[in-house]
Amino acid sequence: IEGCIMERLSGSQTGAGSHESGQLSISDMYASGQGLPQDYVLAHLWANLAAVQGNVIGLRERDDLANKMTPQQVAEAQKMARECLSSGYKRCD
Repeated sequence: IEGCIMERLSGSQTGAGSHESGQLSISDMYASGQGLPQDYVLAHLWANLAAVQGNVIGLRERDDLANKMTPQQVAEAQKMARECLSSGYKRCD
């Protein structure tokens, strides 16, 4: 079920991944632990995906999350975001 939610909200079904609001929703869910297990790394990943598309809220959320994370966690989230983008939103978890 979780993978299905991610696919629908990430925008991967459109092929463009241009649904920043869905990506921010995923980020919020991971950051708060509402509907998904709390995970700042995955929250950062999804906020970062919105941010790289120019979403100012995503940029702010990504930076706020980074302040709650270790440098290693931030590096892991950034690596995961690169993999997600390079896979066309197929490997985003």
